Amino acid sequence: ELPSTSVKSFEITTDTIEKPTETLQALLKSSHAGKEDVLRSEVRDFARRFEKEHGFKLTFGRAAVDRLIELGIASDKTIRTICEDKFRDFQHGLTLVARNRGRTTFSISKKVVDAPGKELSRLIAESFKGEQK
Repeated sequence: ELPSTSVKSFEITTDTIEKPTETLQALLKSSHAGKEDVLRSEVRDFARRFEKEHGFKLTFGRAAVDRLIELGIASDKTIRTICEDKFRDFQHGLTLVARNRGRTTFSISKKVVDAPGKELSRLIAESFKGEQK
């Protein structure tokens, strides 16, 4: 069970021999928590790169980050790969929103992670409604 995890080494103890299943589960749980920390950091890194490259600040809500981590673990892809795929055309749509509304900061929810194209289209359409800036 360990080859597909981030566990590179572990100490064999009496518990490992006497209670192998429980010890393995504890090891996997601690490995999973460490991997989640790394993945959360990757989300922050993506947001920083996006802002530097395109001038838009993306703030990822907790549920959005959790969803990205879930997708990363399930697909064995990096968060960067997932985000680059999901938010590939966002700078173009956000440019329209910024032009219409003057916004440069955008919240990314779980809903946006699950349906980025649909949510970006909704945001663009809303930016054209009402008084223009």
